[in-house]
Amino acid sequence: VYPVVGLRHVIIEAACSELEGKTPTLSGPPTLRKVLGYLMPESNFRQWLFDGDSLGDGESLIGMFDAIQTYGLPFMRDNASLEKIDKLMNNYDYIFRHERARKWPIAKLLLGKRDEAMHVMEDYISLLESEDRIEAVEDYKRYLELIVEKADWIESYTYNTKI
Repeated sequence: VYPVVGLRHVIIEAACSELEGKTPTLSGPPTLRKVLGYLMPESNFRQWLFDGDSLGDGESLIGMFDAIQTYGLPFMRDNASLEKIDKLMNNYDYIFRHERARKWPIAKLLLGKRDEAMHVMEDYISLLESEDRIEAVEDYKRYLELIVEKADWIESYTYNTKI
C-alpha cells in the first residue's frame, strides 16, 4: 500500500463542478495530492507491505498510520489555505496537468488574481497547441470562455452559491 495524502478545497472543487455542469458535493477527488513517502524526511516512494490474507503482526499498519499522522496530517493542515494551495498548484508534484488547468484559474480568481488566472489559461492553450492537441485546445477554449463569462461569480463564490 502506498498512501496518497489528499487535500480538498471544497470551494475550488464545487466551482469546477458547477462550471462543468455537475452537482457539487462535499466529497470527491482531492484538489492536491502527494504520495506519503515524498512528504517524509527521505522524500522517496514508500510502500507498506501486508500479507494478502492478514495484516501480519500489525507493525506495518501501525507504522503507516504513524507516518500519516506525523507527515500527512501536518501537510494537510499547513497547506489548507487558498494562498498555499495556489502556490502548490505551481508544482506538478501535487496536481496532474489536466486538473491544474481547470482548478488553478479558479483558485486565482478566488484570490482576486484575475490577470494571473487568464495567464494560466493562455499558457495552457499554448502548451496544448505546441503538442498539436487541436481537440483539447478547442475544449479548453470553451472552458476559458466560460470562466471569463463567470469570473465575477467565481470571485464571489461560496459553497452555497448557485449559477
